[in-house]
Amino acid sequence: MTTGIDALTGREKQTLRLILRGHDAKSAALELALSVHTINERLREEGAWKVSGIVFN
Repeated sequence: MTTGIDALTGREKQTLRLILRGHDAKSAALELALSVHTINERLREEGAWKVSGIVFN
């Protein structure tokens, strides 16, 4: 079983990098050419954002 950062897809990693750099969902969506809804869904996925102790609520 893959865990940590290796468990994330490439797009999840891109989203996480932007959020960690201070982007909110709207600016991350614009940067990645996605909808705000898509970004928010990625942030809600249980387990996807539990990387190295980082948990988004």
